[in-house]
Amino acid sequence: MALTLSALRQRLAVVLEAVAGVTESRYPFELFGRDFDQVTHKGFALGITSTDLHEGDRRQRVSEGAYIESLVECAWAYRLRGDDQRGSYDAALDHEQALIQALLAATRADLHIRVTGMTRRTVPEGWVLGVTRYAAITRYALQ
Repeated sequence: MALTLSALRQRLAVVLEAVAGVTESRYPFELFGRDFDQVTHKGFALGITSTDLHEGDRRQRVSEGAYIESLVECAWAYRLRGDDQRGSYDAALDHEQALIQALLAATRADLHIRVTGMTRRTVPEGWVLGVTRYAAITRYALQ
């Protein structure tokens, strides 16, 4: 089945929201974490930041779609506790792993997803902000 990019993003967001305590931000990926008053504990935002034709199959049929590989990025936030910052940091790392495991467990009937990298930083306002990156291979709807 061919997917649109919005359907792909929404499908992955539903998978992440199934993780305990996790909520999708109302702000888009590009704005997530820019204003700390808008960040929530265990909040996330998904973005599809680039898309290319998949190397394996360059054929395009309007009726079937085209295979694409998209860079999916998940920005997430975890609040550090003032009385246990090291413990909170470890909990943030565990939270990151739970998000990765959830996305990799997504149904693969028409989607192949793999982790390509992750970054994280601690900010003075008391947050760990991270971004996990994935390559998502799917058939893109051309009609």
